Amino acid sequence: MLDNTEMQQIENKIEEVGKKLIQSGKRNRCNLMKNIKRRLYAYPQLKNNIERYQLDIEDIRREEFGKSKSLAFALNKSGSNYDRNEALERIRAEKILEVERKTERDQAEIKEIERGLMIIKDDPYYRALAMSFFEGKKQKEIAEAIPCVETTIWRNVGRLIDKLAIFWYGADALKD
Repeated sequence: MLDNTEMQQIENKIEEVGKKLIQSGKRNRCNLMKNIKRRLYAYPQLKNNIERYQLDIEDIRREEFGKSKSLAFALNKSGSNYDRNEALERIRAEKILEVERKTERDQAEIKEIERGLMIIKDDPYYRALAMSFFEGKKQKEIAEAIPCVETTIWRNVGRLIDKLAIFWYGADALKD
């Protein structure tokens, strides 16, 4: 049988562990919300990246690589089996492949963001979220455009972010 002191120590330890779990859950939720906001802020730039990547690929195809360090390295590495044109084409293909990988990664993220946005697009405050994250508008500007008070904007954008959290992260978004 445990005495009162031992029982109090056990209760204190249980309370300490409980508090740590609650704090950990709050940190996880905070990190989750930061990730969602980061995704939303990145969305317009990701779309711009796709266009830029296509231009990069066109530039690579036209690039001469004249006295490029990459070309010198490739020629030294390749030995006598490759001529200069083959080395150039290999470098060009590698650079294009790298840009294509970036394009695929960004396109996949855009698609995932757009899937989430589809579930909230009919909400009356979707426009507020879009203005905030995609257009960089301040709450005051959004409140004037919608029109409503700023706290209504803040509350409803938060509600929409919560919906996105559940869509993208499932039950993990429900933990406090």
